[in-house]
Amino acid sequence: MTLQTLFELSRFLPLAMALTAVFVAATVSSTVGFAFSAFAAGLLFQIMSDKIAAVEIMLVSSIAVQIYSVSLLWQHIMLSRACLP
Repeated sequence: MTLQTLFELSRFLPLAMALTAVFVAATVSSTVGFAFSAFAAGLLFQIMSDKIAAVEIMLVSSIAVQIYSVSLLWQHIMLSRACLP
């Protein structure tokens, strides 16, 4: 690898670190069952200098995790049992 190639790859380091932080936060929050945004904020605020971008990443990631969870649970929900006559 040349120095120029390493320099070009270093542009993607913040993105890779943010993706890793989101993955770790999702893994930890799925293990304990709550607090994705708290874990993600703790990691992303340490990594990123732009706090607004960190909050945007947390917002989109949190919505994606919730959509994924609901889509997996949706097939097991029986509305006839949930709604009382």
